[in-house]
Amino acid sequence: MDDLSIQIEMKNLGEVECFLGLEVEKISQGYFICQRRYAKNLLKHFSMGEAKEMATPMEINLKMEKDEGKLLKDARSFRQLVGSLIYLTITRPEIAFSVSGVSQFMQDPRTPYVEAAKRILRYIKCSVDYGLMYEKGTDFVLQGFTGADWAGDTDRCCSTSGYCFNLGSAVVSWCSKKQSTVV
Repeated sequence: MDDLSIQIEMKNLGEVECFLGLEVEKISQGYFICQRRYAKNLLKHFSMGEAKEMATPMEINLKMEKDEGKLLKDARSFRQLVGSLIYLTITRPEIAFSVSGVSQFMQDPRTPYVEAAKRILRYIKCSVDYGLMYEKGTDFVLQGFTGADWAGDTDRCCSTSGYCFNLGSAVVSWCSKKQSTVV
């Protein structure tokens, strides 16, 4: 850091604890990064603090169709919820697939999509302390995993695919998205 401060004017503010809603804890095993406060505020903002907890973020084999259910009169709240959930995926890769599923319907949101998004919040309620643990002393082996639902979109016959890459003990990159090509 001393070499860099010669080139650029800077101050040492110490160890990072919170940055853009990301909480960084330095513990004896390494670094733990989470969004605990953000998740709690999200539950409070959408009045889900007293909601029933769910063990999973989405029903198994849930297939949402674009025209099912009643169209929402005010889509702003749904869009705000989905955007907030997308931000939460920074430290919560296990909800990326579910959030990707509900985000497909932001243009014309309907009641079943709101229920699916609220289920994600119910899952977050029981897992608010989850995050990413970067353990020190582990081998930095790069591992990659991928998967697809093979034409899971019944409207357009598109697949949703995803990947994640681990470096050592924690995930460093992940994505879940609908493919643009029709099967």
